[in-house]
Amino acid sequence: MGNVTKIFAPLESGCKDGYVTDIRQVKGGVPVIYVPNKSKMPDTKENGVLYIIGSELTDLTVATVKPYNVTETSVQCEGNILFVPESLEDVRVRFGFNYKSRKDSRSFVKYVDELAEDRKFNLLLDELESGMTYTIKAFGHANGTFFFGEEYTITTSPNTGNEAGYDWVDLGLPSGTKWATCNVGASNPQDSGGYYAWGETDTKATYTSGTYKEELLNKIIGDISGNVQYDAATANWGGDWRMPTGNEMYELRDKCEWILTTINNRQVFRIIGPNGNEIFLPMAGYYDKNNLMDSDYRCYCWTGTESAVEVLNRAIYGYFYKKSDGKNELDVTNQISRYVGMTIRPVLKIN
Repeated sequence: MGNVTKIFAPLESGCKDGYVTDIRQVKGGVPVIYVPNKSKMPDTKENGVLYIIGSELTDLTVATVKPYNVTETSVQCEGNILFVPESLEDVRVRFGFNYKSRKDSRSFVKYVDELAEDRKFNLLLDELESGMTYTIKAFGHANGTFFFGEEYTITTSPNTGNEAGYDWVDLGLPSGTKWATCNVGASNPQDSGGYYAWGETDTKATYTSGTYKEELLNKIIGDISGNVQYDAATANWGGDWRMPTGNEMYELRDKCEWILTTINNRQVFRIIGPNGNEIFLPMAGYYDKNNLMDSDYRCYCWTGTESAVEVLNRAIYGYFYKKSDGKNELDVTNQISRYVGMTIRPVLKIN
């Protein structure tokens, strides 16, 4: 690997070579934010977060990114190089991952061959045992000493499948709910797919109270999840597919990590489940009349759950976007009428 500190260009003034700004990780169960120096320390700090000043680091420091794309026999690992001290300038520094299975007292190491320009290092751990729990942590190795990042735990299992011609992913949620990889009417995760008024199973050109099905307007219908007459997922995809319930949407929001990213120039939320598997939800917006609202920067998804009896013509939906302050707004609410057109991300449960 050679002279590691000279592989990368220096960052902004006040940062030492080999240091990455604005990296978050978890250390001993406590969220950590690394800032380059005292002048960059925020005036308002997040509660329960440990702030570490990068310019005061002295040891080789790496962070472990939560492993993802867990399959029956493999997992994708990623690490960040936070700091390489000047004392290692002429020392061979290597990076990789340490992993250990629950049934084996030995731990194993696997080194990466190349580093990315953004100071990340990636590795696919394969040939793992199906249904086995593993602990994984990134490391830097220099002068015979290992410097470890945070440790994560994953369990390998057949976490993907197909139902009636459509793919699902097991995110490791407590309820056992499997989420589809695409919206109804979409062929790729980043595509919006079709827009449906709540309780209707076909798309249309205009979404108003006047075009809404009369049998649904001002009526109490109940939960329509799995009801082929009203559930667009069940009606269009068949099999055991259905709209998520309100509780399942809450679970997706509360139990997963949400990261805003892009796929083919389309903004999407990357949603990482407790087991490291992931799905993507596009910023599809919604239709009111014949106008597409909030497209490309807000995500709206119907559930099959009707609002409380005293709130007619409303249903529960997911409403997700990134605020101007950089924080995610992840809400499950009922503020929009049922006749507007929203996307639907189907779910199922496998016994």
